[in-house]
Amino acid sequence: MSKLTEAMARRWGRILLALPSARLLVVGVGSERKRQSLLAALGESAGVLDRVRFAPRTDLEGYYRLMGEIDIALDTFPYGGGTTTFDALWMGVPVLTASGETSSSRSAASLLVALGMEEWIAAQADGVVPLAIERAADTATIARLRRTLRERLRRSPLMDEPGFAAAFAAALEQAWRERAAPPQ
Repeated sequence: MSKLTEAMARRWGRILLALPSARLLVVGVGSERKRQSLLAALGESAGVLDRVRFAPRTDLEGYYRLMGEIDIALDTFPYGGGTTTFDALWMGVPVLTASGETSSSRSAASLLVALGMEEWIAAQADGVVPLAIERAADTATIARLRRTLRERLRRSPLMDEPGFAAAFAAALEQAWRERAAPPQ
């Protein structure tokens, strides 16, 4: 819940307002007080609260099953997703994010860049609303991504374990050579 800021919730509310058939699924907010806080921020955009659903934390199988109900995952800001972003992509759910100034606000963006999905990254948080509206209208791309994202991940540098291990070993060897070299 600490990642779900009021500013981001207001943006999500504006997305819902602009897309009358859109719904928002929020998972893992167990506290009624936190839910009400999130609903208050979302509710600043009139007429959207009836399209917000909360789901409890669940086991891994249930979590992956929930991914089947999502067309686009909206990343949080300024603290972006890492594991959750990867999980969504693995399950064929495109992720829409904003890139910020800190590493924690660029984590999802870095995964999307590795997949060649820069068009799913807003340059700043305020760009999330128009980008979400644009991406939601492209149902053909969403359908294609649902079918191809897992394989795209498999072929990406994100899952090239042998390549990563070789590059890491080379970096360690280079660091050792530089450290062990006699002073000049």
